[in-house]
Amino acid sequence: MISIKIEGATCQGCVNAIEKALGNTQGVNSASFDLSTQWARIDASTDIDALTSAIEDAGFDVLESKED
Repeated sequence: MISIKIEGATCQGCVNAIEKALGNTQGVNSASFDLSTQWARIDASTDIDALTSAIEDAGFDVLESKED
């Protein structure tokens, strides 16, 4: 499991955009984003760089990432 702290999300539309961007990334099995904590949790067989790129391409900033 990979956790990524995201900045710039302010509404449910942002949540949907982040989850869609991550879900469309090759190697992602599931992804969820918690608006209150600003953390995304991703089950993926891809690397963090690909996930970060997907988030940034969707218009959000990545502050921190870690593998659990």
